[in-house]
Amino acid sequence: MEPFTFKLLLTKKDLRNAYLVKYFKSFFIKFLFAISIFTIVGTLLVSTHISHAKVDRLTPMLFFSMLMLLSPLWIIRSADKNYNSNSKLKHERSITIDEQSVTIKGYDFEVIYSWDEIHKFEETREYILVYITYRVVQFIPKKLLTKEQIDFIRGKIG
Repeated sequence: MEPFTFKLLLTKKDLRNAYLVKYFKSFFIKFLFAISIFTIVGTLLVSTHISHAKVDRLTPMLFFSMLMLLSPLWIIRSADKNYNSNSKLKHERSITIDEQSVTIKGYDFEVIYSWDEIHKFEETREYILVYITYRVVQFIPKKLLTKEQIDFIRGKIG
């Protein structure tokens, strides 16, 4: 396939979405989130049928469940803080993908990663996640790519 280049300018909303996608990729987090919802709903339903002494024993579990349900707000706050403090995120980047590498160019940097250096690849409904390292992820909105380009990336990393 011929090399292709696209421009990427992350907005604060894009970064929030990317953080939430990464957060909810974990089965464990999804599981805890579901348990928290069931705990809160269950406690509210049974609290009308049992004595207050028994409900008081559920208070720590309710507290944990509320914290878990509020965790996306902390994730969003973290994304906002990162976006506001990192000026590089506010500048357009150019990403070029070819047979040998992925090149990312910003206003003051250029990084070239060979396909062998890419740690892994994941896909969601809206994003392609290219893991440069275990922790460093390049989020690429699928709306910027054609189906053929997405298939090419899948073939190189998958």
